Amino acid sequence: MNEIVAAGGERRRRPLAECAGDLLDYAEQIRAGTVVSQAVTTGFRDLDAATGGYEAGTLWIVAARPGVGKTIFQVTSSLKVAKAGAKSLRETAQGFGALAYSLEVPERQISARYLSDLCYIPRLPIEYGRIARGGFSNEEASRLEAAQKKLARLPLTIDASSKLTLAEIGAGVRAEKAVMAKAGARLAVVFVDYLKFIRASDRYRGQRHYEVGEISAGLKQLAKDESLCVVLLAQLNRALEAREDKRPNLSDLRESGDLEADADVVAFLHREAHHILKSAEFRAGRAEAHARYAAVEREAELIVGKNRAGPERTVKLWCLPSCSTMADAARGAG
Repeated sequence: MNEIVAAGGERRRRPLAECAGDLLDYAEQIRAGTVVSQAVTTGFRDLDAATGGYEAGTLWIVAARPGVGKTIFQVTSSLKVAKAGAKSLRETAQGFGALAYSLEVPERQISARYLSDLCYIPRLPIEYGRIARGGFSNEEASRLEAAQKKLARLPLTIDASSKLTLAEIGAGVRAEKAVMAKAGARLAVVFVDYLKFIRASDRYRGQRHYEVGEISAGLKQLAKDESLCVVLLAQLNRALEAREDKRPNLSDLRESGDLEADADVVAFLHREAHHILKSAEFRAGRAEAHARYAAVEREAELIVGKNRAGPERTVKLWCLPSCSTMADAARGAG
């Protein structure tokens, strides 16, 4: 055992000056344009500015209450990563891509969400619900076919398995890395939607707190070992529903403090319109509630509650749930 530990230590142990020198060499190559940064865009300008983007070796937790927009975030962000990766491949021959685990939403439904996002045009949306049930016009069918052809050119893969273990996710990640490498791209980001559907080992069976800790630690290790970013979607406690201000914070994370401890970035999705829509005043038809809903219907916030790479801040977003699409707030269209 001691020999194994010693061997591992020799393999990983290096003088700090060498590590710093390698970092500066790498930074200078980025500045010179001879290499592409290992951090890739999240797809949202202000979020990139706050965090530096999806950095290799990091674990992100993106959490929200049900129906607020976790899956929307995954769809839009993974599409934007893949678009940026395809562009980088064309321009620099150094592409990158994404793998999205849709453990909650079935394959046809998640495919409809991606098509709806990719097809979005202000005032001419094709809602993903209509796509899934074939309720679109001939003109819209042509747009959807064009979108499918665009998807075929993007380094983006979906795995819509129901429940997976950490080992199965790790094996899938390594397999996809090999596939993308053959196409000249690296797997940069892995999205997992969402925590509840990852199966823990039998070691802590029935002890959910420890199971969640095992999962978050395992995903963090996967990110480091495979030199990519893992974005894990998670659910928040019901308690925030009782508060007047329903903006989430770190204490609202469900099931385990290990999520906060293991993550490099913890971000919370908040849509005031979602909570207004569920309120008794709105359901009763109160004019004031309906006016408040109309004013914030397409507004969203991504509240960065933990950020090892920079400041904690709130990023304003634009969101259209029916088309499963998000954008920087400045887009302000549709």
